[in-house]
Amino acid sequence: MKNLVVSILKENNIDYVCDTAHNIVGYIPATKNCQSQNILCLQAHYDMVFVSDNNQDAKTAQIIPRIDGEYLKATNTSLGADNCAGLASILALFITKLNGKQLPEQSFEHGAIELLFTADEEVGLAGAKNLSIPLKCQAMINTDCEDFHNIIIGSSGGDRKSYSKTIQLHIIPDNYCKLKLTYNNFIGGHTGFDLQKNRTNVSKMVFRTLNLLNCFILKLDIGQQMNSIPFNADVEIAVKQSDLTVSIDTINSVYKLFTQFSNDKGQLQIQQHILDINQGIIYQDIIELTQLEQGALILHEQYNVPSLSTSLTIVKLIKNHLSFSLLSRSNSALGMQFIQQTLNKLFKNYKQELSQFYNCWEPKPSNLLETVKQVYKDFKITIVHAGYETSYLVQNGIEAVSIGPEIHNPHSVHEELHIGKFIEFTEDLKEIVKEYAKK
Repeated sequence: MKNLVVSILKENNIDYVCDTAHNIVGYIPATKNCQSQNILCLQAHYDMVFVSDNNQDAKTAQIIPRIDGEYLKATNTSLGADNCAGLASILALFITKLNGKQLPEQSFEHGAIELLFTADEEVGLAGAKNLSIPLKCQAMINTDCEDFHNIIIGSSGGDRKSYSKTIQLHIIPDNYCKLKLTYNNFIGGHTGFDLQKNRTNVSKMVFRTLNLLNCFILKLDIGQQMNSIPFNADVEIAVKQSDLTVSIDTINSVYKLFTQFSNDKGQLQIQQHILDINQGIIYQDIIELTQLEQGALILHEQYNVPSLSTSLTIVKLIKNHLSFSLLSRSNSALGMQFIQQTLNKLFKNYKQELSQFYNCWEPKPSNLLETVKQVYKDFKITIVHAGYETSYLVQNGIEAVSIGPEIHNPHSVHEELHIGKFIEFTEDLKEIVKEYAKK
């Protein structure tokens, strides 16, 4: 993707530089009749969260787009509109050629523009965190908002952690049989934006189920990406033959409990097999995963969004080796401190494999915000419970907002981009650039 962006800049004679973190910064001079001294940065990240519902390999899979009514979607995979839709809107304002074809020229007055396209946002804001190219701008528009005419002025900090542990195996008696549980076709989604949308977290459902069963655990394969709500799982357990009916009823009851008040019902399949191994782990050996409180823990009263959350997103048990990843978020430094203390105590007997921490972006008024409000007219100002690169980029007094087109269900196979509002957003972005140059 980096090579594609660079090739577009080259084809359009836009000066650019790259750094060792694979970030790209382009430079567009002010138009001839514009005397503004304010440099505006337009920013997007070019990586995506890839998930599929048919176990495609992210390194070799193809994203196959399709138009479905008013929306652009992908077949069996996430779309990548997060954040390539924002990237496309930015480029659409300033390029006149694409793959050798001439495009209609967007002729309008604007001040000097920086284009910042960052790498690896989805794996801990790594590109923005390691940006080594000094920015010249006084203000920045991040295009990673997924709610049309929302103006984001703040975001949460976060902490990504991964743990592992080797667990003692126990002998399984002969009077046990194997149950294979397959959870799939749940909606999933973003672990920040979608927490209040009543999405089923499959990892939470699985561990609530295991908490009620008298069983050995043979296999856990839950979730795909650290920042995506788990929407699938393969679980294998061993239960007593005499407990088989009760166990199946319990599994079904927990599934019904989690889905009865939601349109996110997914599918649960339960298959009985002859037990083909004689060792497994017991629930008490991983009890911490159920003791972990998941979801939105505290709500922000002013903006009515979560302000503190934890999501267990990937869990793998292969034989006696357990590994798992979780993502915690908070819109305050105090909340992040609480989460870190909780996790350190809960998982003190586990090996920590990864810890990636990033700060929150504190909201404040700005001239840029007033410009966006002037163009939008009908808008909502909010903060979000998600990590934003802006938390690293608004140093030295840089003003910032985040805006974007309408995207539903990012980080999932149900991701979709509203085509009409993407076009409208691109026009709005042009008007904001024009108005800001008058400041």
